[in-house]
Amino acid sequence: MVHQILEPICMLVVLLNSTTHCTSKVQDHPKVVVSNKAILFGIQSHNKDSMLVGSVYNQVTQVSGHSSAKSDKVSQSLVIGNGESRSRLDLNSLKINNILIGCNAIHRDIIVDHLVCCDRRMVEEAVKNPDTVNTEIYVREDWFKYYRKIQKLKNIKQVPVLPYQGEAKRDRPEHWGSGGYAVLVAAELGFTDITLVGFDLYSKNNKVNNVYKGTTNYAAPDSHAIDHSYWVYQIAKVFELFPNINFVVLNDNDWIMPREWRKQNVRFENIEQLVY
Repeated sequence: MVHQILEPICMLVVLLNSTTHCTSKVQDHPKVVVSNKAILFGIQSHNKDSMLVGSVYNQVTQVSGHSSAKSDKVSQSLVIGNGESRSRLDLNSLKINNILIGCNAIHRDIIVDHLVCCDRRMVEEAVKNPDTVNTEIYVREDWFKYYRKIQKLKNIKQVPVLPYQGEAKRDRPEHWGSGGYAVLVAAELGFTDITLVGFDLYSKNNKVNNVYKGTTNYAAPDSHAIDHSYWVYQIAKVFELFPNINFVVLNDNDWIMPREWRKQNVRFENIEQLVY
C-alpha cells in the first residue's frame, strides 16, 4: 500500500510545496501529507527498505488514516551532527515538534527518529541501545546485509545511493562519512529548507573536533584533527546536485565557511539564534 502511495509523481510534488498534500495517479488513494523544512545539526532503490521510500514514509503524517510517530504539527526536521559548536545547544528543547536526524553516538544523549552510522562499531553500539528500537538506522550496504538480512532488525536502512558518479577516491560510497550522508538523506527526503549545525569541519587547535572525543569508539582528546577535505567536497556535491534546496549553515561568527560551499543556494548564519 505504501509502495503504491509514494509514487514518483508524489515525490515530485513534495519537492515543490512547503507543506504538501499530494495524491498518486490513482484518484481514490488517500492523501499523503508531508512537511518539508529540515534543520541539520552536525553532519535508490525504490524497494521497501530503501532510504527514499522507507524514510519519506516516516515523514508522512497521514497514510491510509494511520498517524505517524510525530503529530501532524511537525514542521521541521533537525539532523544532529557532532561538531563542538553545537555542544551548548539544548537538544531536548529542539525535539518538540521536530523530526530528529542524527549521526553516530548522538543516541547517547537523545533518541532521534533517523540515525546515520557508517562505521561498524557505531552501528553495533546503536543497535544495542534498547531505546533506538523505533529509530531508523542508516548503514552501509555490507552492514545492511548483516543487520537487516541476518539479524532481522527491521529498523535498519541502507544509506542512499550517491546521485552522481565520479572517478576520484572521494567519490566512492565507501569514502563518504555519516555527515555527508546525513545531508544527502535530508535532501532526498524532499525538504526544501535545510539548515546545517555542527558541521565544524576543522578544529581551532589542530586537535580532533567532536563532542564525543575521548569516549568509546572515538579518538582521544589530544589526537590530531582529521583531514576534512573529503567532507567539504562531498557536502558541496549535495549543495550542487540539489540547487532548488535552500541550505543554511549555522556556526560561530569566527568560523570560516569553505569556498566550495559558497553557492547561490547556501548561506551562513550565526548559531546563537539556536542557543537557549
